[in-house]
Amino acid sequence: YFVCDVTDWNAVDSALATVRQRGPIRGILHGAGFEAAAKFEKKKLPQVQRTLHVINGGAAALIALTANDPLGWFIGLGST
Repeated sequence: YFVCDVTDWNAVDSALATVRQRGPIRGILHGAGFEAAAKFEKKKLPQVQRTLHVINGGAAALIALTANDPLGWFIGLGST
């Protein structure tokens, strides 16, 4: 697997280009998260917003930047 800041579309695009050099992208396992362990009721709004930005923004980047790849599956994990 490849690690990058999924909120940085240029970093995602670069990682995908590296993967494509090895062959076509057939699937994605998106397991992004932001570690801020705490019970939900103790979380502050900025922590929740950052977590959602990494998960949802990363998924949006991956979906958009692989639109022309022969994906057979896309699995998203919503929590680290």
